[in-house]
Amino acid sequence: MEKLIFRQAGTDDIDNLVQLRFEYVKADYGDIDAETESTLRAQLNEYFPAHLGKDIFSFLCFDGEKAVSMVILYIMDKPAFVTTPSGRTGTLLSVVTLPEYRRKGIAGKLVKMALEKAKQLGAEFVELQATADGAPLYKKIGFNDKESHYTPMIYKFERLE
Repeated sequence: MEKLIFRQAGTDDIDNLVQLRFEYVKADYGDIDAETESTLRAQLNEYFPAHLGKDIFSFLCFDGEKAVSMVILYIMDKPAFVTTPSGRTGTLLSVVTLPEYRRKGIAGKLVKMALEKAKQLGAEFVELQATADGAPLYKKIGFNDKESHYTPMIYKFERLE
């Protein structure tokens, strides 16, 4: 393991962002079929260039030339509310570290970089959905369980054929 390099991702990192997003998908969902992978890859290769540096900010860790960990910060502007007078919030997505690099403080450092960026951008708070493996790290950093008097719900559209 060479000296690890931590930095914010730029447009020249799109391939690394796509690859690490697939590492996250694999860790969370297991293997996916070729058609789904192709669809996701096409969307991600359009999405990252259009959003990076605007409402998406990503932070990477490299071991030499190899990207080994990533955090994505999504910044949203919503109508002002009692809990968010500025309307600006953040969400962390795709916190992923390659298996051989886990438990070395890498993800924690990247999460802190993302939190600092969110603060600079005026976010009222940053939220995430933690896996069982990730929850202890986030709690150590200062995240708390989200309490709400609302019931989380979702409406899914059928895929158009």
